[in-house]
Amino acid sequence: MRELVGSDRYSFAFYGSHAVHEGIKVFTGDAQIPVHPLRFKMLGRIWMLRGYWEPLIDPRISGLVVHGHPYMPAAWMIILVTKVLRKKLIFWTHGWLRPESHLKRFVKNIFYSNADAVMTYGERAITVAQSDGYTQRNIFPIGNSLDWPRAQLALRKIREDPLKHTFKSLFGSPDRPLIICSARLTAACRFDLLIEAARICAASEFPLNVLLIGDGPERSTLEQMAAECSVDVHFYGACYDEEVIAAATYEAELTVSPGKVGLTAIQSLTYGTPVITHGDFNAQMPEVEAIQAGRTGEFFARDSAQDLARVVRHWLSTRLDRDAVRIDCMNAVASRWNPMSQREAIEAVLDQVFS
Repeated sequence: MRELVGSDRYSFAFYGSHAVHEGIKVFTGDAQIPVHPLRFKMLGRIWMLRGYWEPLIDPRISGLVVHGHPYMPAAWMIILVTKVLRKKLIFWTHGWLRPESHLKRFVKNIFYSNADAVMTYGERAITVAQSDGYTQRNIFPIGNSLDWPRAQLALRKIREDPLKHTFKSLFGSPDRPLIICSARLTAACRFDLLIEAARICAASEFPLNVLLIGDGPERSTLEQMAAECSVDVHFYGACYDEEVIAAATYEAELTVSPGKVGLTAIQSLTYGTPVITHGDFNAQMPEVEAIQAGRTGEFFARDSAQDLARVVRHWLSTRLDRDAVRIDCMNAVASRWNPMSQREAIEAVLDQVFS
C-alpha cells in the first residue's frame, strides 16, 4: 500500500473493513494511507460487504480494484454497476488454486470474464484457469509480499550484532540442525507431521531441534506428542516482533511447513532460509511458487512423515554451503516477491486496462 501511494502514475484510494476477522489484525490506516471503512462479515460461505457504494459511484474514480470472490454478492453488483457507469473493474484474487467441479468452474468463468483484468498471486492460476475452460486472456500474476523495508532493517541489525539472539541455545544440544516454522498452531498446518519426521530422523541417528514460533488451538496436543516422541521441540509462543522472527529464521537451517505454505515461504526466504513443504500444488497457496526445488527449498509427498524425514535429512546432508543457499533464497524474494515488484506489476496491469 505504501508503494502504491508513492506511485507517480496513478492515484489510489483505499477502502476496507476495520473489524478484526478470525483473529487477524487489521490495518485501519494511518496519516499516509487513509483506509475508508467498509462493513464485512461472513454468513456461512457467503461474504457480505457493505458501504462500497461511495467509491463505486464517485465520478473521480475511473477504476476499481476489488477482492474478486464469486461468493461475495457485492462483487456481482459491482460488475453490473461498473458496466453501467463504464468504469474499469480489476479483480485481485487467488482466482484459481485447483481444478473445480463443473458447476463451480462455470460460475467462476462467468464471474472473472466480466472483469477488465484479474490480478492473481501466482502464475499457476493461468494454467489451472485454462484447464477449467477459461478462455479470457485477462489474468495477470502480480505476486505477493511482506514489509520489505522493515525486513531489510532487521537483517542489517542481525549482521551488525549476530550474537544478540542465539536461538540454538534454547536447546540442550545446540549443535543439532535447527528447523523452524513461524505460523499459527492449527490442524491445517500439520505440525504433527514435522514432529513425527523429527522422531524418524532421531531414530536413524540424525536428531533435530525444532523451533515453533506461534500459538493456537493445537499447541497442547503438539506439546504432548513431542514429549511422547522424545523430540526436542521448543514452543516459543506467539511473537509479533519482526526482529525476533528475523533472527530466529536467519539462524535456522530450514523452515518446514508441512501443511500448505503461504507468506511463511516469503518470510523465510527473505531471511535466507530455504523452505520445505509438500508438493501437492492443488492443496497449496500461490506463494509456494517462490520455492525452487534444489535451490531455495524442496518438496515432499503430502501427508507423509516418512518422506518429509527423507527430504529434510537429504537437504541437510547435501546442501553444505549455507551462505550460497542464503543468497539464492534472498535473491528469490528480491527478484519478484516484494512490494516494489508488486507495484510495478499492478501499474503494468493498469496501463493495459486504461490504454
